[in-house]
Parts: sequence; structure tokens; C-alpha cells
Amino acid sequence: MKDIKDYITEASQEQYRVSFLGVHDKEDLPVTVTILVDRDNVKAFEKFLEKEQDNIFFHAEGGNVEY
Repeated sequence: MKDIKDYITEASQEQYRVSFLGVHDKEDLPVTVTILVDRDNVKAFEKFLEKEQDNIFFHAEGGNVEY
């Protein structure tokens, strides 16, 4: 039988806060969203963030990045 810590580790995700370009609230501030990425996909997602910086978002932080 698995311990609860094993289930938490298996299901863990990395959290990123991303501010997209062109999306503003009623006060004209950038909308920031939280994105959860499965650990298996972190490397691919961070590569995407690196490639798309200043194209679709202007700020991202979490995992191993801060742009």
C-alpha cells in the first residue's frame, strides 16, 4: 500500500504565474494567470516560455524561470 506522500509526489505539478500581452483588466493592468504543469512536461513548457517571451507574454515566473 502506498503512503499518502507517494501520491502527492506522483501528482505534483509545477506552478507558473504568467502575464500575457494584450489582455488587460478594467484598470488596464495586465491579467496574470496561474498555470499548473505536470512535472513530466516542465522542461518542454519552460522551453516554450523561453521561445515565446515578448511574443505572447511579457512576464513569467515559476519552476526554473523568471522572465
